[in-house]
Amino acid sequence: MMRKRSVKIMADKILGVLKAICQSTTPGKKMVQKLMYLIERKGIDLGLDYRIHFYGPYSSDLDHFLRFYESENILEIDTTGVTHKIKMISNLNENYLSTHEEKVVKDIIEKYSHRSPLELEALTTTDFVACELMEDNELSIDNIICNVKRIKGSKFSKQEILECINDLKENGFIN
Repeated sequence: MMRKRSVKIMADKILGVLKAICQSTTPGKKMVQKLMYLIERKGIDLGLDYRIHFYGPYSSDLDHFLRFYESENILEIDTTGVTHKIKMISNLNENYLSTHEEKVVKDIIEKYSHRSPLELEALTTTDFVACELMEDNELSIDNIICNVKRIKGSKFSKQEILECINDLKENGFIN
């Protein structure tokens, strides 16, 4: 019984975050993945498990929720273009987030929803790598750059990765 309740709470929080994102912009799936990742990194537990993927941190759980919400006619995923655009089609009046959670979500949306999917990929990949290095007590700028390059090859320059590191430091993601 507890498991069902926790999944329901998690699903409601994810829906609350999706609602906030979609009120601000018409995001693609990649943007949603990256914004959700950043929101969780800021301490909002959505229960999503992230692994490094072709486009940076990716949660298959989040993808399942998106497909479920689409099947329930809560949102629409337009797959006709290169970017799979997400739009809320159900008018949700419920408030699924606490005041603190709403503040964190709003802050992340304001700071990052204007970024391109490629910029978000660079930022979240850099953060993902930094988190793994922190766990192994091997966090250094050189190690972050080396490991992002190992994952992404030449996709991001050293300067772009350094800019991501600075952004992550300025916004309290890494020390």
